[in-house]
Amino acid sequence: DGFSGESCDELLPSDDCSEDEHCGGDGVGRCVGGVCDCLEGFGGLYCEPCGENQYGADCNRTCDRFEDCSGNGRCNTSSLGCICDEGFSGESCEVEAPSDMCSEDEHCG
Repeated sequence: DGFSGESCDELLPSDDCSEDEHCGGDGVGRCVGGVCDCLEGFGGLYCEPCGENQYGADCNRTCDRFEDCSGNGRCNTSSLGCICDEGFSGESCEVEAPSDMCSEDEHCG
């Protein structure tokens, strides 16, 4: 009951949950008072994984490589900052390191 699909593995939409498994189970979310309480990186009615550029509890935070990391890095959803590409530094990867400061063995990020 409450499932659909060829293998009965798709949860039918509902406004409430009755057990943790409806919310993804261990490491994803839990059912609290009939509502899914999602862990970091999951959101929505049944704690689905956050979409691209979304993170945080209930996927309520966003980060865009081009807007937030100057197009010179990628979003670090763990520390809520950027991981800069080689040759760039700064909070938003906005500082370009002089080329003579970086070698193939060094990471300038």
